[in-house]
Amino acid sequence: MTTKKFDPAIRRRMYWAHNLKTPSICPECNEILTREAHAYAIAVLENGQTNAFASSNDGGRFCSTCPVVVLDNEVFNKITEESPDITQYQVVGIIDIENTTDRDISIANFLTDKVSVKPNEKVGRNDPCPCKSGKKYKKCCMQ
Repeated sequence: MTTKKFDPAIRRRMYWAHNLKTPSICPECNEILTREAHAYAIAVLENGQTNAFASSNDGGRFCSTCPVVVLDNEVFNKITEESPDITQYQVVGIIDIENTTDRDISIANFLTDKVSVKPNEKVGRNDPCPCKSGKKYKKCCMQ
């Protein structure tokens, strides 16, 4: 089995590449993202029914600093276009194949909380960044 640089068991915030100005750069800490193949859990609306399936592909770019993955919508659109009955889809999470058993599929669902600073919360430029990257705010999300 191939060793992954990015652990599929870690829950991550998911972004779509088409929503970002520069999809090869982390939207939270500005680090360069690394493309890596993983298996993804996808929920689809097909003929009015909700179904799920897995797809293994290299449509994800991962940040080595933040718990972030940027998904390439062209890769996932191509996968779902294989069935003309699919009208909508949602990538639910990353499948942790090494911890999947015959009875249970181990899925790391995406985090839903986006990094944001509350209006009444002041973050100093030398404070740790709220994105939890471990960097100072001035070297991370302040830019």
